[in-house]
Amino acid sequence: MSMKIWILRILFGVGSVALVAAFAAWWMIRGSLPMLDGELVVAGLDHAARIERDEQGIPTIRGSTRRDLAFATGFAHGQDRFFQMDMIRRKAAGELSEIFGAAALPLDKHHRFHRFRARAQAVMQTLTATERAILDAYASGVNAGLGSLSVRPFEYLLLREQPKPWRTEDTMLVVYAMFMQLNDDRARGDVQRGLAKSVLPANVYAWLYPNGTSWDAPLVGGAIETVPMPDAGDYAIRHVELGRWRTLLLEVLASGGREMEEYRSLVENWIPAASADSVGYRLVRAFRMQVRQNVFAALTTPVRDVHGEDADLLISHQFEAPLWSVLTEKPRHLLPANFESWDALMLAAVRENIGSLETRFEGALSERTWGELNTAHIDHPISGAVPWLSGWLDMPREALPGDANLPLAQSPDFGASQRFSVSPGDEANGLMHMPTGQSGHPMSPFYRRGHEDWVSGAPSPFLPGPTRHRLTLKPAARL
Repeated sequence: MSMKIWILRILFGVGSVALVAAFAAWWMIRGSLPMLDGELVVAGLDHAARIERDEQGIPTIRGSTRRDLAFATGFAHGQDRFFQMDMIRRKAAGELSEIFGAAALPLDKHHRFHRFRARAQAVMQTLTATERAILDAYASGVNAGLGSLSVRPFEYLLLREQPKPWRTEDTMLVVYAMFMQLNDDRARGDVQRGLAKSVLPANVYAWLYPNGTSWDAPLVGGAIETVPMPDAGDYAIRHVELGRWRTLLLEVLASGGREMEEYRSLVENWIPAASADSVGYRLVRAFRMQVRQNVFAALTTPVRDVHGEDADLLISHQFEAPLWSVLTEKPRHLLPANFESWDALMLAAVRENIGSLETRFEGALSERTWGELNTAHIDHPISGAVPWLSGWLDMPREALPGDANLPLAQSPDFGASQRFSVSPGDEANGLMHMPTGQSGHPMSPFYRRGHEDWVSGAPSPFLPGPTRHRLTLKPAARL
């Protein structure tokens, strides 16, 4: 037998093994897809319950009692999203390193500081019998949904781990995880404000960190009065220690030139909204942020003189009011010494932005759309560890409209996990958006379903559509 034939046989054998392995992997991953239709007997129900899904995968859950509804809800969650649920409870409890190893230790230490699992266990002791029964039923449903899968969720296959059952207290950990996400977990804002308050005169601090502005509309009480600007006798920042800012300004001005005409034209013809294709919006926004940073740095020079140049200072969410008063009234006693006028400071900010864009991006300034910067970056939790699967697991990189502090609040890694608009009694005309789809399984027909509507803002109905799948859960016979 010739060497050529042997080589062909070896290649055929290797190819066959690879093909069988790929098919086996595909079959195992498909085995973790949830059961959507038929009947299933489960322990933990008092009466039959139904999970109906429309073409988007949106479930409608029906049951005879509140406890059965909780069980069926948990069942649907356990079927579709157990791995994501596991990540949330582990993050809150500081237990991610148990499956991810040393790479997750810093994050675990950060959360263990708060002892959220112990707090969750303590909360369990305060529940009424009815409340505890509902949470117990939900946990039982989650575990029943997980157990209904032929194969454990595919993420555990990749990690070579076994999922741990959902405990009643884990539901409270999800609440604590949300608390950590939406709050300042180490009181950094208070510390940062404290640095400024310890140095600045009281009236200056009140001006830089107002409780509100004339733009606020209080729900209770009258309009918030604007804090007056401190006069020269109270506060001045002009001194000789700002030479480094002058040096930086000269470096930026060296890159200026005819491109200022294009900049001006793009701003004049901007789209006055945070639309993905607007160049002017991005330029105006960048200008504001640069001026805001430069002015705040100048105004807080006395604080850094005391606490050091590396002092971590907080720019108040209400800083727009003192910033705007400075830029419109242009007080000489607050002007940084390395500028001849407030107009010169703002012109320098423009040149800083142009220089930054030319350095960071290729192509004309007219190509710098808001969507280029505000591009969705929604990744599966494990895609970073298996980058060859990222195209299969992650959401597409798409330019997003919207911005911080707008009704459509979204950025590359932040946005609404659900958006809806509905008038009670008129639910049929309501709207709802949800990113990534109803299922966490990339082989599910509901993975990414509806995500494009979330990105584009296309109207999608608040109410579920006609039933396409119906799973009936029946209670197991009790001995």
